Amino acid sequence: MRKATGILCANTPTLKLIPRQFRKKAELLSELAVHLPAQIRTRKPHTGPQRVLWAGRILPWKGLALFLRALTDVQKSIELDVIVMGEGRDKPLCERFARKLGLRVRFTGWLTNAERDREFELADAFVFTSLHDTSGMVVAEAMAAGLPVILLDCSCICELLGGTCVAVPSRSVRQAERGLAAAIERLANDPLGRIAIGAMARAHATKEFSWERRIECALKLYSIHAAQWPFAHIGKNPATSVPPSRL
Repeated sequence: MRKATGILCANTPTLKLIPRQFRKKAELLSELAVHLPAQIRTRKPHTGPQRVLWAGRILPWKGLALFLRALTDVQKSIELDVIVMGEGRDKPLCERFARKLGLRVRFTGWLTNAERDREFELADAFVFTSLHDTSGMVVAEAMAAGLPVILLDCSCICELLGGTCVAVPSRSVRQAERGLAAAIERLANDPLGRIAIGAMARAHATKEFSWERRIECALKLYSIHAAQWPFAHIGKNPATSVPPSRL
């Protein structure tokens, strides 16, 4: 860090871990970049079950059990079609837990890209319950598909979403469960609002999470720091080094 001209961090919590004497060198550079579908299905209000989607590795810190407990409150008033995409060592445990809670949940395992995109297209809302993650690529994918996203406010990705998603307070487990349930119910009972949030999410993803945007941001930072690199110290003969202006 002492020799670096810059330190790139994927999120603010990581930046705060940089030793204070080097923190002025640190800058944020999001790692989120996703394929943006050229066209997405026009979402319209419907009267059938609300299709709620969760995706990720099924591990303790991904918060799937938290999501399942929240659904026990929702299913009392809303008809749900719940899909869980992903694999992980806690999958059998979560399958048993869902049955114990009386939930109807379809565990799909890992899907092909085409199958995953189809699930995004048919869903009404996406829920992201990771307790800690560098970013959350699947959130960007859901937004690119025009899905409204519900997530915990402790997630590092919140700062990258431009206020286009529903962030649930998570100071305690029970608060998070109630917040998730309330958010799912609110979107289910307000189809036009749900569709509007999904449209804003799509617009934000198109602007901020495209590969072109990610390359643009990276090259801008690299060009700034390249001018500060000590080229004169490369090689034994400083006089033969290539000056930055020639690169």
